[in-house]
Amino acid sequence: MNAHPNLRMDVQQDWGWSDSYLPEIRRILAQNALALFTIKVATYQQDIKQATDLLVSVSGQKAIAVRLRRAMYRYRDLTIRAQRTSGAPTELEKIKSGYGDYYLYGWTVDYRIPEWMLVDLSRLRATGLLNSPQAAIRNKDARTAFIAISYTTLRDYGCVLAAIVR
Repeated sequence: MNAHPNLRMDVQQDWGWSDSYLPEIRRILAQNALALFTIKVATYQQDIKQATDLLVSVSGQKAIAVRLRRAMYRYRDLTIRAQRTSGAPTELEKIKSGYGDYYLYGWTVDYRIPEWMLVDLSRLRATGLLNSPQAAIRNKDARTAFIAISYTTLRDYGCVLAAIVR
């Protein structure tokens, strides 16, 4: 676990828990690499003059947010922190400001991530779903609140690149 001395112990423990899933996260992203870049067939001229058959497009470095939920959470919603009593910037504010390209959101069971969705944050921002979200839902800690967007809404708006959601 990476030490984060400025964070509360419970936050450090959660961070360590989610870091334990990095091999699973890498596996999911590798299996869905084609959702993150494109492959085009080269032109006839490129083929005969440049020894090029395929062109792969990756437009620079991509920022991928990852959030994992424990198995006890039954709803298949993308939840985004929308309010903090501390006044610190929220995840919602950061995403609305243009940070993050993709969001891998998954649900864990026995050190696996059997259910997940890969969300295109540019598409999500373009839908307007983040601009007039439903009422924020208070967390038990009373210090934070979040919004929830269902998997089906994200899918229907074309924001989901790939998913295994039951």
